[in-house]
Amino acid sequence: AEVAAAANAAAARAAAAASTASSASLAAGTEAAAGGAASTESAAPRKPYVPRAVRMRGRQQAEPIPSARPAPGAGGGAESSGAPAMSFYVFEGQWARLRGKPRDRAALLRRIGAQALPALLRESLDSEILASVAEALAVELRAVGSEAAPFAAASLGALARTPRFDLSIRGLSPEERRVCGGVVSACAGAGQCGEEAVAALERAYAPPPPPAPREESDDEAEPPAARKTAAAAAEPLASASLAADETVEQPAACGEASAAPVASGQPPEPQAFSLDDCD
Repeated sequence: AEVAAAANAAAARAAAAASTASSASLAAGTEAAAGGAASTESAAPRKPYVPRAVRMRGRQQAEPIPSARPAPGAGGGAESSGAPAMSFYVFEGQWARLRGKPRDRAALLRRIGAQALPALLRESLDSEILASVAEALAVELRAVGSEAAPFAAASLGALARTPRFDLSIRGLSPEERRVCGGVVSACAGAGQCGEEAVAALERAYAPPPPPAPREESDDEAEPPAARKTAAAAAEPLASASLAADETVEQPAACGEASAAPVASGQPPEPQAFSLDDCD
């Protein structure tokens, strides 16, 4: 019995030792896994926080924007809708950079579209822009020929519908008016623009009427001979009036006494008042 009890006790101690060793091994494995995860997190860089509004705005900007460039052979990207493909400030900057390059300016006008010019220019049209557009269209007509006439006529017609067109065309020089007239004549000679459109352009870009003659006054309308006759007739009257003014009254004779009393310049002498004569 004692031997069996000792054997059981030894078996219990061995089982307890094995359980303790298994627990220690499990704890060591858990600590090692936690340390590895911590080292991995510390090694990986943290991404900066980006607000949701900024992420959405960046996503919207990344979306592809449809190109406003017209297809080959089209009159312009905004031809059908009439909405400008750019703002006036962008157009003004590009137009200024293309100074001295009328063909490039004509290409820019085609990209914008003739029907979009009134909405693009609005209250910004002036004589300089009008003259430069006409010059670009004239050079394009000379280089391309009648194929550019429809677009040139549409562009001039669109400018004529701009609010400040009347003021702008009044500021054109005679040479600039001649260029505009040449573009209108080329469009009319091409025979591709329609009679009504050409007639409207001729009315819009016609030279101003000559100023009315200044009305002369009565003095200017009177002939020189009549003025001399009137002056000769008035001369005797003026002489007679002058002679009457120079006539003076003759003085009286020296020996003749004056009937009117002469007043003395000295005051009368004072007299004493008396009651003697009052009886």
